[in-house]
Amino acid sequence: MGLCNCFPSVDQDTSGNNTATPTTTKGLFAKDPSDYPIVERQFRDPVDYEDETNGKTFTAEITVMTYNFLSDRMATQEHHSYASLSNLDFNFRGPRIFEEIKASDADILCLQEVDHWYDFYGARFTDLGYKYVFYKRKTVNKKEGEGIVLAFKEEKFKLLDRNFVDFDDLVK
Repeated sequence: MGLCNCFPSVDQDTSGNNTATPTTTKGLFAKDPSDYPIVERQFRDPVDYEDETNGKTFTAEITVMTYNFLSDRMATQEHHSYASLSNLDFNFRGPRIFEEIKASDADILCLQEVDHWYDFYGARFTDLGYKYVFYKRKTVNKKEGEGIVLAFKEEKFKLLDRNFVDFDDLVK
């Protein structure tokens, strides 16, 4: 996801195998994480529509972005052996994820594996004009879990209702 897109590709070792260990991967450990630029994304242009009632042409545009934040629970070298510990650390990932999403200026955000919502992201998205619904994942041991977020620009949308469905509850 965003994490993989921001970093250089893995080099090949002398045997020709793709590797992701500190001894054979060049670039992932050599630079300070802040040296990696945010990836430019290309989006399609909106489509023009003609209003049948008055014949005027207008642009109907809604932008939607989905993004997997990579929760702290999953941001480990056990799960992502190709990434350095500094790249997996929330203090590096969090601000970069926020800046990338901010740059997209999407009308609707569908976010997965979100943690640090109340201590980092929530207020920042509110300051950008988003309203949101955050649903925290239930965990077996009742510890803090990551969640999902549906956020939308308040200037364009109004929340009429919400209904949380936990699919784990449906299979019990």
